[in-house]
Amino acid sequence: MTSAPIWLRPIHRWFFLWEDLVPSVYRVLAVGVAGVASAVALAAIGIPPVIGVPAAVATWVAIAVVQEHDERVTLPVDAEFERQLRTRLDPPLAARGFAYNGASGPCRARRERNETFLYEAPRPPDGCIDLWIHRDRARGTMSVALPGGDLASLLAAAGDGELADRIGRVGAAEADVEAIVAAIAAAPEHLWR
Repeated sequence: MTSAPIWLRPIHRWFFLWEDLVPSVYRVLAVGVAGVASAVALAAIGIPPVIGVPAAVATWVAIAVVQEHDERVTLPVDAEFERQLRTRLDPPLAARGFAYNGASGPCRARRERNETFLYEAPRPPDGCIDLWIHRDRARGTMSVALPGGDLASLLAAAGDGELADRIGRVGAAEADVEAIVAAIAAAPEHLWR
């Protein structure tokens, strides 16, 4: 299934609306506002508040739990892109001390379809450097992020606008990985330390 069940979509929209408005406590506010509105509706049809308020709040807490559970469902990543990464990008990154850490697909409940691929390189004494590849096939966007910043921005600042442009957009899996390999080779040396 590539999207949330139809009956959950309006519930997701409700919670995502509150997340956009108040990111820190959106779930509490979404449950609270909906619970109060439901309690008022129950009182309007004659249910005493002593029953209606707890019933409304408990119902919305249960809905929030279901919504959060469904939001954790992820879709699979593009298998061909991952295969190309492992075949073509692993060797040059391994030479710089990076190892493939894993991938996660996009959240089924959200409109964004961002796939994430992570490479890590240990750095003494107890740290590491992360290289993140984000790829959204639906929007046609891609990015490669290092602690020093977005690789496309760094390449553009260094005068390689064409390559910076290419690693910012999605094409065929093999061509995307070729562009990333070229961008990694062209990246300033200080990024790897």
